[in-house]
Amino acid sequence: MSELQDRLAAQAAQLGADAFGVADLTPARAFMVDQGGEFLGRFPRAVSVGVRLPEGIVDELPRHAEPAVAL
Repeated sequence: MSELQDRLAAQAAQLGADAFGVADLTPARAFMVDQGGEFLGRFPRAVSVGVRLPEGIVDELPRHAEPAVAL
């Protein structure tokens, strides 16, 4: 899986992503099935890609000064 993860991370970076990660969802399978059904339980991993928003856009968000919103 490391090779695939490395390829995905490189592609995300090439496309301008500021953050990339892969999470193992197997420890949360029971919770996922409870919340979303067997369909979600079939996915053992999740991929996250993050793009930083310009501060000017973030400053326009409601409650932008709150730490949970600003991070």
